Amino acid sequence: MKPLSGKDAAAEFAACARNDGATLSNFYGKDGEFTTWKTGFTSFLLERELGFSRLYYFARNAEELTRDLENALREGMANSRLIADVVGPDITRMPQERALRANGFLCRAVLQRMARKTPPAGIVTINCHSIDVYPANLGDIPAIKHLLGAHFDAESEQLPDERQIVRWVSAGTLPVVRFSEVSHEGGIAGFAAFDLAPSRLHLRYWFVHPLARGMGFGGALMHAVFAKGMGTTRQYLWVKTDNENAIARYRHYGFEFEALRDTVLAYEGENR
Repeated sequence: MKPLSGKDAAAEFAACARNDGATLSNFYGKDGEFTTWKTGFTSFLLERELGFSRLYYFARNAEELTRDLENALREGMANSRLIADVVGPDITRMPQERALRANGFLCRAVLQRMARKTPPAGIVTINCHSIDVYPANLGDIPAIKHLLGAHFDAESEQLPDERQIVRWVSAGTLPVVRFSEVSHEGGIAGFAAFDLAPSRLHLRYWFVHPLARGMGFGGALMHAVFAKGMGTTRQYLWVKTDNENAIARYRHYGFEFEALRDTVLAYEGENR
């Protein structure tokens, strides 16, 4: 294995793999510390996280992915639990999913994308009940990291590293609501995090502390997100397909399912 660090290095690795004929990949471009592995015509990136490694691949076709992944695992590529996301519509996702399942990967979770068109400016969709929403500051980062680790599933929800949280703070795309006292989790009663581009908004996280639910904090956060994204044309998010409560809440705000799914698969040696 060879080490690889940073978004530019990973992008260069991905470009080289595609120049070699790779047409199938689950890598979407991100910062990180990776190790590389190549078997046959398939290239792999592994990103170490707490308790597992996230697996990305670049293959010419599903048949070669099946064969080369089997050989890579036999050669010792996996020294920990592996997690792989396969994203796309059924026609492109299913062949890749079958290649992973053939090598002992089991379904861990399924997420689906929901989206809505941004309403015209001036339309009020949420009553925020006069709850104060503040932009997160750098001092909030330890508490936000703790809440993410305590209340989200790292394997299926791809938790951000500190660099990503700093970017949200710097961009003003991490609104928070606070407890009146700071005794709970650094005083943060809830937060939202989103990526903002000129035409679209990607809601990454929307969280209210269990002790603060039912008080209107979630609506206040969503109002802040929508206000920030007023200039976009489209807004979207990913949700676990078995999270009926979250799906109902997102539908309340006008989000509906799209065709894109993300199947999260896990590998351990005993699965084979």
